[in-house]
Amino acid sequence: MITPVVVAAVAPSAGPRGLVGAPDPALGGVELYMLAFAVATALLAVLLVAWALWTKRRAKPPADAAFDTLARRLGLGKNDRETVRVRAASHGEAKPVALLVSDSALRAALVEMEKQGGMSGEHIAAARRVVTRLAPEAVA
Repeated sequence: MITPVVVAAVAPSAGPRGLVGAPDPALGGVELYMLAFAVATALLAVLLVAWALWTKRRAKPPADAAFDTLARRLGLGKNDRETVRVRAASHGEAKPVALLVSDSALRAALVEMEKQGGMSGEHIAAARRVVTRLAPEAVA
């Protein structure tokens, strides 16, 4: 079997280059800097993609973000926030953030929750605690 041989033209050099594989002193380590730049660029690209995916995953609708911010500033814990969300759902079309802002909506949601029944005594007690904390005059 005959193996084809590729012959490449070699440009004449100005002089001997030294040992094969030895760094070329004329380059002055440019390859190392290029490699470091390539690695840094790849790392930056990976971080940007990860950040973009993370922010997309954490993106919330504006009403939910407003509710979470307002509830945190009012000092509501995770359980209290869940109670407000449940009451908003039982109230019908009300958004949870509206219950935090409006005393009358908060009062109406509590009344609606008690009328519907089906809620455990713990849920109603938790709802009353939240109403007492946010709008003391709403609990009569």
